[in-house]
This record gives sequence, structure tokens and C-alpha cells, in this order.
Amino acid sequence: MIEEILARVATSSMRALFNTKRSCTLFNEVGNSNYVYRYVSLDRLTLNFSYMRPEECSFYQKCIESENPEAMYREGLWEALKKILMEI
Repeated sequence: MIEEILARVATSSMRALFNTKRSCTLFNEVGNSNYVYRYVSLDRLTLNFSYMRPEECSFYQKCIESENPEAMYREGLWEALKKILMEI
């Protein structure tokens, strides 16, 4: 039940998820599940991967591992762009 609530918080914004996770140890533990990361919104995460801080990179990687559709879309777009640029 808590995991579902945190997943819904995560869909609104990752900032809201992080603030919720900081409010309680239980929320922090449950908030680290793959289920929650699958639904987290990447609204505040830069699209330029070369400018990501290490903690942003690990967060983004966790989203990909959790099969977050937004992260997987961004990753696919990035891979396609790299391939196109290599052909130029």
C-alpha cells in the first residue's frame, strides 16, 4: 500500500518523491523499490547526460534498471542521436 502511494507521488515529480522519502525512514526504504522508480517523473532531470552529477547518473541508471518508460525513452533517443552523429 505504501509503495503504491509513493509511486503515485513519484509520478507528480521526483522532488516530491525525494521530500517524502526524507520525511520518514519507512518511506525512504519503500521509496527505493524498483516499483517506485518505474513510475518516477524525470521532469527535473537534465536531458544533457554529459552534465549530470554522479548522484543524478545513479538515479537515472536506477530508473532504467526499473524499466521506467521515460528513462528508457530518453536512453533510446540518446543512443539514436549518438549513432546519427557518428555517421556524420
